[in-house]
Amino acid sequence: MIKISRIYQSVRREGINVGKPATFIELDDNGKEYMEERIFDILNKGIPCRLLVIMGKEPLTQIAELCGKTNSLLNSILKNENLPITEIELETTGLIRPDQNSYWNVTDFSVSPIEFTDETAKKFDEFYNIVGDITTLNIHVNDEEEFNKRLEWVKNKVKSTLIAQEIIFIVKNYNLLKKITPTCRNDGFRVGMNILPEEE
Repeated sequence: MIKISRIYQSVRREGINVGKPATFIELDDNGKEYMEERIFDILNKGIPCRLLVIMGKEPLTQIAELCGKTNSLLNSILKNENLPITEIELETTGLIRPDQNSYWNVTDFSVSPIEFTDETAKKFDEFYNIVGDITTLNIHVNDEEEFNKRLEWVKNKVKSTLIAQEIIFIVKNYNLLKKITPTCRNDGFRVGMNILPEEE
């Protein structure tokens, strides 16, 4: 049994798979319990999509608890001839140490720490050393000072290794977006703005 808040289909709006039609499975510890057969039934009834995105507050928390069982589900999805899914993207904060059994079927990692502090930077290093191949790294910044600090961290990392195929700085307001866009373009990074309202 896997706890899921919802399963839906839409277009991927961020990361390396942006623009692709996708099926989204949102995990939630407080969600409804689904058996594997029920998940297959829902996926079979949807529009055929090659991309499956696993998301939630922190999917690796539930995946780590279920470990081999969840990984078996992902493996079954990929091998199911009735489903067109060939890619599995996992959204994570990068703060949970993944067990190898829980992610080997994942083709793309999208890492997005809620707050990118010095402590989360250390945990990201641990995560990267285990996973080794991160598709997208989203770095949320609140002001120009924080952006400069995180930019320095990213540039130092890039000197020694490719930490992600795509690095995106996410801001909350248009003024900051205008300020940092030229720098990001010069250094080969992307910038985006979070337009979702703050949670109350």
